[in-house]
Amino acid sequence: MKTILILSLAVCAAASWAQPSSVLPKIVPGQKTEIWSKTGFYDNNTREQVFLGEVRVVDPKIKLTCEQLTVNVPEPGQRLSRLTAETNVVIDFVDEKSKDQKYHVTAAMAVYSYSVVNSVTNETVTFTGLPGKPPLVDTAQGTISSEPLVWDRAAGRFVFKDYHMQLNQSLTDTNGPSPLKL
Repeated sequence: MKTILILSLAVCAAASWAQPSSVLPKIVPGQKTEIWSKTGFYDNNTREQVFLGEVRVVDPKIKLTCEQLTVNVPEPGQRLSRLTAETNVVIDFVDEKSKDQKYHVTAAMAVYSYSVVNSVTNETVTFTGLPGKPPLVDTAQGTISSEPLVWDRAAGRFVFKDYHMQLNQSLTDTNGPSPLKL
């Protein structure tokens, strides 16, 4: 197992050197998750894999870039329970329920957490910012800033605290789609 993970890190690191850092591959349905970075390491004792430098992740449902990505590698047959992206985090994804709703999120940090407690699935991504620079979520309808900004994946919604919303149209405009589709 250790050899496989070290090989995967080597392949990811080699791929990151082979691709220009500004190129982020397109999402392809049915493809597996791929991660590129300048360097990284795996700690067999903590089962923690860290990717460092110009990290790029392409998954069938999401694209992510950041400077450091820490993954708590699950035991075989288990599901990923924690992932932390740090520094210049940018995530693009499409709402699974309404395929036309696209989201672009920027933050200083994003923490993915998955657990099942008393038969209830909890799956969230918590975005945080820097002082004076909260995380932002951009959609066709507008931009929201919130500290923190929580994407509740299990419930299919965002949760905001101390937020500010800037709509791309007036609330009194009746000649277009509802601006509150967030």
